[in-house]
Amino acid sequence: MATLMVFAALAAPLISPHDPVSQTLVSRLQPTALHSEGSSEYLLGTDQLGRDVLSRVIHGARVSLGIGLFGMVVGLIIGSTLGILAGFTRGFFEDVVMFMVDVQLALPFIIMALAAIAIFGPSLPVLLVIVGIAGWEGFARVSRGMVLSTTENAYVEAARALGASKFRIVMKHIVPNITAPLIVLATLNLTSIILLESTLSFLGIGVQPPMASWGRMIAEGRDYLNTAWWLAVVPGAAIMMITMSISLFGDWLRDALDPTLRGR
Repeated sequence: MATLMVFAALAAPLISPHDPVSQTLVSRLQPTALHSEGSSEYLLGTDQLGRDVLSRVIHGARVSLGIGLFGMVVGLIIGSTLGILAGFTRGFFEDVVMFMVDVQLALPFIIMALAAIAIFGPSLPVLLVIVGIAGWEGFARVSRGMVLSTTENAYVEAARALGASKFRIVMKHIVPNITAPLIVLATLNLTSIILLESTLSFLGIGVQPPMASWGRMIAEGRDYLNTAWWLAVVPGAAIMMITMSISLFGDWLRDALDPTLRGR
């Protein structure tokens, strides 16, 4: 399912049957093709403005996955870099980094995101900054803990005794040994960012029109649940399937990369 969603996001302009922002009021609230009054032209029906729901879901996959991947990569780079430096250098820098981690863990991130949007206004650049700093503390904590345990190994001590530089020790002996846990954490963090983007868009302060977003589609369709249930159910099902697929992939990846679980 995750592979299908990624393909749909990459090929959205090619496979979407209609323009996701094109409005046709004469075709508003058309039911799905499964309904007796539905049409094969609109397989998943149309919304209150006559826009094709299938096309908007496909383009919404591009928005949600794109923002999610951006936030995951930025959080991975920032968090793992700070965590590695904190675990390797120790001292004052480690105290500062861990204090920042504790601060972000103590404050609900959704409240921090709402405050940032209230100050700077809802826009795509502000949203990208928010998702970029979401979850970095998890990467920092994991990478710091892994570094602290790895630096006690004999091969690191041997590298120090042979006069290897700190940069070489980090890049050749520490980073390769902490990559697998960080990759697994990154897949799990991706689902959190997708849900964060959907939540902010549902509240009307995330992705702004005319861009298609699953969260905004649910918000727009909640007033039509009795008459046009597909407006909210279809994007909601898309969010559920993509987050579940990524979570299952993360679990499989953890088992595949964990040497203690191989062969079971």
